[in-house]
Amino acid sequence: MPEQNPSFLKRYDLYKSPEADRVAKRTQARDGVDVGKDPEARIQNYLDYLSEIVHLEDTHEREQKLDKIKRQLYDQFVIKPEKIPESYFENQRRLNREHGLGDQELTPKMRDDLIKIVIGDQEQSLDAWFDYVTDPNTTYPDWFKYFALREVLRTGSYDTKTNTYSGRKPSTVAPFPELNQEALARVLDRVESDPNPPAVKFAPLYADEVRKIVPLDEKQLQETRGVWREFPKGSDPKVVVDSLAGYSTGLCIAGNQTAKTYLTNGDLFIYYSLNQEGEPSIPRVAIHRVNNVTTEVRGVGERQNLDRYIAEVVQQKLQTLPDGAIYEKKSSDMRQLTDIEREYDPTTKQWRRELTREELLFLYELDGSIQGFGYDKDPRVIILQKSRKDANLLEHDQCLVFACEPNQIITTQEDFVRNAIAGIETKVYVGPLFKDIFKTFGHLEHIFTTFPEGRIIRSTIEIGGKTKKELEKEMVKQKIQVNNWTKSMMKSDDFTIAKKSESVDLIRLKVRDLNLTNPTTENIYKKAEELGLELCPPEVGPQYRLQYNDQPTGEYLYIGMKQITDSDDYPVVFKLNRDDEGLWLDSYWAQPTNEWNPERGFVFRLRK
Repeated sequence: MPEQNPSFLKRYDLYKSPEADRVAKRTQARDGVDVGKDPEARIQNYLDYLSEIVHLEDTHEREQKLDKIKRQLYDQFVIKPEKIPESYFENQRRLNREHGLGDQELTPKMRDDLIKIVIGDQEQSLDAWFDYVTDPNTTYPDWFKYFALREVLRTGSYDTKTNTYSGRKPSTVAPFPELNQEALARVLDRVESDPNPPAVKFAPLYADEVRKIVPLDEKQLQETRGVWREFPKGSDPKVVVDSLAGYSTGLCIAGNQTAKTYLTNGDLFIYYSLNQEGEPSIPRVAIHRVNNVTTEVRGVGERQNLDRYIAEVVQQKLQTLPDGAIYEKKSSDMRQLTDIEREYDPTTKQWRRELTREELLFLYELDGSIQGFGYDKDPRVIILQKSRKDANLLEHDQCLVFACEPNQIITTQEDFVRNAIAGIETKVYVGPLFKDIFKTFGHLEHIFTTFPEGRIIRSTIEIGGKTKKELEKEMVKQKIQVNNWTKSMMKSDDFTIAKKSESVDLIRLKVRDLNLTNPTTENIYKKAEELGLELCPPEVGPQYRLQYNDQPTGEYLYIGMKQITDSDDYPVVFKLNRDDEGLWLDSYWAQPTNEWNPERGFVFRLRK
């Protein structure tokens, strides 16, 4: 099967779909090329369009377009509240009874909470597939990415007894299938080698490959002695694939086609630990480098994170690479997380010792996000945080990290008033945001909507006193990356700078903290005003970028500000983010009706 195979996708009638027609008209208008009616040409044209989006150099345009496609998938494939069967709620009621929570009818709020969980789980599981196949570093052919995603959208839950996936219906409450990169890579190999591609069915193949994957056992993982092997660019991919055969790594290079792509583009370094015979044969870590630049570091843990024992080996290897310092915090965080994990016994669900204040600050990410090497946050973070709550240690932990007594932690406005009357200093609030909360609570340092993930962060920065050119020079000096759209914003007449230096108090929160049913830009701004916040002066964007040097990798912050029209006539706001290339001052489309992901972070000014 060729690398691009439009005929393989005829099964979806993609060539006569409205989206293919729309893209064909776009190609005609932009490039003067008539795609015509040929099915293969129309399919290939649509695949080229998707690939173009995935590889856009302008990050805000790429993110905006992909987010729009993702939301269309949500609308079409994520279960609607009215489609959730009553049997699901009855089952939840039964579980409550079995767990000693009584046999009462579910209240409307309880039902709403369950609906949010079902929809949230489906969106999150769909995100895993969508984000993976649209990642520029994912090397599958475009036709296969489309094939896999289309098939996943109609695949239900996995039955371990029959080793099959059920079909998906409008009333299916289960999340979409769990993504396993190794199994997916092996499916690609099987599709490529199938003599009758049109008859290929994804779900049985994927189920079969998932079944074959047996995780490395704890004893194998505990042995970290071994050797690094280098596979230079152009090496035989079969050698890599054969070296991974028989082990459950979760690595996509376990497939021939994927390994070939990686070795066509760059070099692979794989660490093999010793087996029972003392031979270095158990794959643990893969590092990909292109043109002497490290592009990926992946482990055999969940979602390609490092396993709990191998962090020190990886850190030592990174120290030998010219750009290894970029990954230093990730390596350090993984070692510290592993040290904490060793103090928890998952069998007894007990902690072996008291954690120190510093360890709790780290685990609850109160001093910064825990960085890992996988596609997502290391799942151990959430597991260990939950284990503290399940062991009824949450109040103890809060008192320790905030150096306070239990009665200094409140959950309602009434608690705050009661403490004030009793002469008790309130130090922490954990609860929903309400009108003028920041005025009511004055300068209360610690505010959370939920602990620890719903933290509201205050900060103070200096603005004013610098010209536009001075701001630009300072960003060059600090090696901050700025794209052309952002540069056009800063040249706009709407980008104003205060003549005199002044301090600005900022509030940082996430969209989900606002508890909006329709989180559009307009509604977010209105809610912020109710809370006692106001829009930031446009200068806050570059000034905050210059003064927020320790932003964690993977964090995105959007400045709540009056939109500025960019060079493409779109209303945009400043966006601050950090990736493996460094700090960025970017821009993002923010039409009033634009709906935002609940996990997006916003920055507003505290009203004086």
